[in-house]
Formats: sequence, C-alpha cells, structure tokens
Amino acid sequence: MSQPLPPAILESHGVTVSLSGTPDLDAFVSAANAKVRIKGLDDLLNPGIIDAAKLRAMVASLPAQPEPVRAALSGHSLIVGAAGFGVLAAEPTRADAFGPSYRITVERLAGVHVVASANPAMDKELARSRTAAARAATEAAVAAVTASEAGRPNPDGLEIGALRRRRASASYGWLIAATAWKNSDAGNGDAAVAYEAARKAASAYDMPSGGLI
Repeated sequence: MSQPLPPAILESHGVTVSLSGTPDLDAFVSAANAKVRIKGLDDLLNPGIIDAAKLRAMVASLPAQPEPVRAALSGHSLIVGAAGFGVLAAEPTRADAFGPSYRITVERLAGVHVVASANPAMDKELARSRTAAARAATEAAVAAVTASEAGRPNPDGLEIGALRRRRASASYGWLIAATAWKNSDAGNGDAAVAYEAARKAASAYDMPSGGLI
C-alpha cells in the first residue's frame, strides 16, 4: 500500500504552517502580517501583507493541481508571502483567480523549499486604481525620506531607516500593481508607462541589503 504524502508547508517571513489536518490559516496570516506591517503604509499597498481570504482560496485549489505539483509540494515549504501566487493584499486578483484555471508551476526544489510560480487572473480595473494609489503612497514615502534627511521630524515618529524601508516597500507595491495592470490590459499605453515608472522607482529605492521589502 502506498503511504500518504507528507503535507506541504506554507511560509511567510519566517512564519510557517503545515497543511496537515485543518490548518489555522488565519493565525498564520496574522502572525506573518504582524512582522511586515508598516506604520503609514496601507495594508492594501504593502507587498508583504497576505490576504487571508485569498490564501484560503489558494489552499483550497491545491488538491486540483496536477499530481507532479502536489508531489513537489509534499513535505516542502512554499513561500507565499511574495508576489506571484495572487494571495497578497497588494495583488489585484479577480474574484475567480483561484478557480479551475489556476495553476501552480514548480520550477525547482531548493533544499526544503519549492521554487514555484502561478497564474492568478488579475482585475484590470482594480489594477489600474491600485497602481494610482500605490504611486501616491510611494511619492508620499519619498517626500517623508527627503524631509527626514533635511532634519525635519517625522509625524509618524519613524527614524530614517524605517522611512527608507517604507519607501522601498511602497515602490515595490507599486510595481506589483503596475505589473498586473500591464499584463491584464495589453496594449494600454498608460499601463505600459505606469509599469516603467514603477519599475524604475522599485529599482531606485531598493534597500541596500538587496531585499525589496
């Protein structure tokens, strides 16, 4: 008799949850989000924040994934606190993003981790509005850094390092939204321009450690 496959493990910012039995996904999301929440940056624009409802829908789709994908996930960790799976609050995913057409593609195994991507459907109108909001948040974060560097106190009480982290996070949230807009609204010149501006900002404001968030 074949043995049951060991459960997959979800990971985000050092927090993990096993998908055995009835996993407490809400507790996992709450703990992971607490580690990346940033004062002065809306959760909907923070590229580290997971949407619990989206994650539950994504997990519900796993049994329908092809057998090779399920086998690769078995006993390994999948980092879901990053763009690409559609579960981030900043990702403008459609209501049916985790339906029958949702597919995970395993690229390789890297130790205990699975390196994978997915194809969540994006809502182009939501992506457009989210791009505008993320751009405004980035501009505000840039202005706050500039003011702090000029010696002015920050209204949120943040030190310069935290302000630069907020700037980097906001710009990456902008890039996530703009990428979704460009990909879901092919041929839209405004979307292409917004993507290029977001890409340049995310590159310019990347943290010295190399981590975007």
